[in-house]
Amino acid sequence: MKKNFLFLLAFSAFVMTTTLTPLATATEAERVNILEEHNIEQKFQELSEEWRRHFVDAVNHFLERELERLRKDREEPRESLDGQIERYEEEIKRGSNDPETFFSLAELYDRVEDGANAIINAKMAEKIFVQQKNVRGAAEARRSLRHYFAKYDYKPEDFELIQ
Repeated sequence: MKKNFLFLLAFSAFVMTTTLTPLATATEAERVNILEEHNIEQKFQELSEEWRRHFVDAVNHFLERELERLRKDREEPRESLDGQIERYEEEIKRGSNDPETFFSLAELYDRVEDGANAIINAKMAEKIFVQQKNVRGAAEARRSLRHYFAKYDYKPEDFELIQ
């Protein structure tokens, strides 16, 4: 009987170690997986919040710049812009061949929403910049022309006769 009891005790110890160890290992592995998933979710949330902050900062920066631009446009009365346009046009009538004059006049016409005159003067500025071999000025004039064509829904063909 004592032998049977010892055998039974040894057998039950064997059974318990072979069955409980995998259970304990499986439970431990599951616990590690849960912790890893929690860490991943937490890092993902931190990254999401960081991206959200960057996006909000970028949007706020853009809105501040646009608000500043709109305030500047509102502060400058239309009469002042018309006076500046007249001064540049008189300078051109006196024979000025300065591309900056044409370029500034194009920008003024754009600010008063006169797209055709903005394009005409930007084309003149581009032509003079090219003649002077001023690559930077010509590139800036072309960039403005692309903007004006898109903004005022014109095509370059509409202004081909203007030299």
